[in-house]
This record gives sequence, structure tokens and C-alpha cells, in this order.
Amino acid sequence: MKLSSYVNKRFKEVLPTSLCSYALKYENGKIAEHIFDVCFARAIHYQYGEKQGIGDIVEVAMSLKNYREYGKETETRKRVPKLFPAYASYILNRSMFKDVFLTKNMQSAFRNGVDLDVDQGHSYCVTAMMALREGWEFPYLLEGWTFLTKNGFDEDFAYIVSRMFAAEGNKVYKRSFGGHQTISMELSVSNAKLLFKKGCNKKGESFRKSRSKYEIYKTTLSDKGGFKNNFHDYIFKDCKMLVSGNWNEISYVNLDEFIENLRKVEKEIMS
Repeated sequence: MKLSSYVNKRFKEVLPTSLCSYALKYENGKIAEHIFDVCFARAIHYQYGEKQGIGDIVEVAMSLKNYREYGKETETRKRVPKLFPAYASYILNRSMFKDVFLTKNMQSAFRNGVDLDVDQGHSYCVTAMMALREGWEFPYLLEGWTFLTKNGFDEDFAYIVSRMFAAEGNKVYKRSFGGHQTISMELSVSNAKLLFKKGCNKKGESFRKSRSKYEIYKTTLSDKGGFKNNFHDYIFKDCKMLVSGNWNEISYVNLDEFIENLRKVEKEIMS
């Protein structure tokens, strides 16, 4: 029986309203479950200690149940249930993280959970888990990705850029981000080009064997050097910054100008 089947049955009982609900199965048969967790920090071997003889991790599965439940507090969150399935399908099947996921069928993913390939690199796997969660946790990222892909942008390009702006009407605001995200603010232009060309850094011990902490930003090549030549700034490079007139003088750019500039950046970055 796949671990996702256990996750499906067990999490039905507790009804987790979080996409950070997951389980790890060890060689000795022990299952560690984390329901409504705050991050994937416990998706690691040594949570239960080497001395307990638990052996390697043999299966990992995460739940996508109740992804609709977090969509009720604000107007933005209310759109999550409608937009998230397309984003999740992209992450599982076409993204730079696709090799992590054994589950590809979306009906099965939402009904039973998602199984991971524990022979992939540990940091790569945890980053992929975070990427799947991001669209649910950060509605502005989900809306940005949807907006860009519907306007003809490459899905991977949209995934990176979607966290770096927020659009309201014909205005686009430069957005700074933080928290549990896969891309650092230090992603440089040169590393962005490398990321789009070669994908994630998948090196390192497998999830099955790893005894060390994960390194998210090394996986996505965004761990250093970006402040001098920042990709976040680069996507606004030829846009005229305007001022909203509010008391705090929030800067923004025109939407059409932003899109035109972004098409140039996409062509340059992905060539």
C-alpha cells in the first residue's frame, strides 16, 4: 500500500487544512506524520534520532486535501480553489520539480495525496514540496502565475516572476517577498538564466539516505550574489516608475509597459 493511501485515510480523520500536511515512512515501518505543519523542516531523517534504529526513509507523501479551505478569508483567497488545480498540475507534471513527484494524475493527487521519489536529492525534494504548497499559501503568487501563463508566458518563467510583482487594474507594483518560498530575493540575472536553461540543482544525498538539513536556495541557484545584479530589479529595468499619490508614495509601473518589458526579458533570459 502506498504511503499516500495511508495519508488519505489518516488525514480524513483529522481534516488538515494545510498543504503542509505530510508523512514519512522509515525502514522499520514507523510512520511520522505532520499535520498542519508550519514548514517542511521536519521532512528529514533525524527528526526521531539516529539511536532509535528507524533506518532510511523509504516513502514520503503529502496531502492536497482541503486546499479549498484556505480560500475564504479574503477576496483574493476565495479565488484559490479555482486557480490552484492548474498550478498544481504544472508543478507535478511540467515544472523543474516534476521528477520529484511519482503521482501525476490530478484526480488521484487531490483524492489520495502525492507520493514522492525518495531517491531524488533531499533538498530537491523538499524544495518541490514547498513549490507545490506555494500556490496555496501565497494567493498573489498563484494569481501572478495564472495571469502570466494566460498571457502567453512560459510556465517556468511565470513561476519565477509571479512572486516579484502584484497587479491591480492597470498598475503593477514591485513586490518583495519572504517566508516559506523557493526563490530567494538574491536570485541574480546570471543564475536566473542558468535556472531556466538547466533547471534546479538536483545534486546531493537522496531523500532516502540524507542525514542533513535541506538547502532550498542552493537548489534554485538563488543563494548568493543577486543584490548586485538582481533579477527582481531586472524585470522592471526599462519601465518608468510612477507614484500613486498616496501618503506613503507607493511606486508602480503601467501594466502594458510591464508586460512589454517582461516579454523582452523572457526572450533574453530563455534564449
